[in-house]
Amino acid sequence: MHDPSPLIGAISAREEKLAAAAGMQGTAAPGWLEKRFDGLTGEFFHDFGACIAGPLLGGYAAWVLAKSGGAPLHGIMREGRFLARLVNSLAGEVRAQEVWLSRLTAMLAVIDGSNFDDTLRNFLLRGRIYPPALQDAWQQLTGAPPPADAPVAPETAIGPGTIDALVAWASQGTQRQAVLDRSMSVRRGMLAHLAQAGIDGTEPIALLDLGFAASIQRCLQQILQQETSGFYLFTSPGIRFAEAEGAAVHGFLSHGGEPRLPAAVAARTPELLELCCGVGEGSAVGYLTSGKVIHEPARLPAAQIEQIRRVQEGAAAFVVRNRDALRAGTDESAAPALRAILMGALLRPTPQEARNLGPWVFDVNFGSNAAARELAGIADAAPQNAAGYAATTRAQCLWPAAAAVLAGANDADAVGTALLDRLAG
Repeated sequence: MHDPSPLIGAISAREEKLAAAAGMQGTAAPGWLEKRFDGLTGEFFHDFGACIAGPLLGGYAAWVLAKSGGAPLHGIMREGRFLARLVNSLAGEVRAQEVWLSRLTAMLAVIDGSNFDDTLRNFLLRGRIYPPALQDAWQQLTGAPPPADAPVAPETAIGPGTIDALVAWASQGTQRQAVLDRSMSVRRGMLAHLAQAGIDGTEPIALLDLGFAASIQRCLQQILQQETSGFYLFTSPGIRFAEAEGAAVHGFLSHGGEPRLPAAVAARTPELLELCCGVGEGSAVGYLTSGKVIHEPARLPAAQIEQIRRVQEGAAAFVVRNRDALRAGTDESAAPALRAILMGALLRPTPQEARNLGPWVFDVNFGSNAAARELAGIADAAPQNAAGYAATTRAQCLWPAAAAVLAGANDADAVGTALLDRLAG
């Protein structure tokens, strides 16, 4: 147990410092936000859920209910279960349910003969955080190792220098047919899974997700050829591709990457909030013909899954305590104060936050074989100053501000400022 009083003071102070960057000039925080420190128990993970994750996700859930009318809602990715839980808690009835869709399954299922090259390019390169080796990507695409006549060696990473040759090769003969066969199999299983959730092509589809580019929604729009709506905490400029397909995309704390600075901070370290909404299962990598989901192996440690559960209980308790106020007073006007909460946690974590959350493991989805990584882990030698931490790439460190705190950096608070300056540049 811990004394929450110092944590309350540190959180309030950092959010005051970030008010301008979050766009709070001339705006007032919603009344329910003033009660975010009520009900703290002294147990760190519960309290983090109550005063950080709870307000962010409770505000998002209230906005979704107000924005979506009476449409049935479907939480996607591994975060969908908890997002649906909060929406239902706030609504007082079942308005949302989870469906197991991942970027890998959606971007594989959408590959077909009519737009083969572009959808294959999206799967191999554009949808990736980390470039896959050909042997891994081809296994995902076809269930088999790459043929001997592939234009690059199996261990070669797919990137801008190799993608054109690979797409041209894969578009021919038996390679093309192997990809199309696998895509059709995944699409059939996905449609069976969606049908079990009541998505049968007869009514508009509304999705819940944390963000960013609505790539799964875009794929569903193409596969189902029907109206879709997506409700996201953040959206990036990449939503223009989904919108071009006719998808309706809505972002709460940012839309299309605007306001730019809060969106950039969220995109620099999205993993913390994703894990707060996480589940023990691995990401979806396919479906049986019955619609049953095939998961990749779970990689999160059991102790971390329990900590995530306690964060979620704290967040859910916040929503229950403030249900009436959230439902009555949450719209876009609440967004600036909520941006400051998230920016504060990501840019200026307290020692308690860094110590307890920095070691959390994030397992990269999209069927990647990349090893699970600690949020505050450093891939190379630790930077020597604030500018060095701010300059790290996502491949080097997922949460540089927490890494600086854990390293005992004398200017750990300056890392947040340096990150903010760098993202604003």
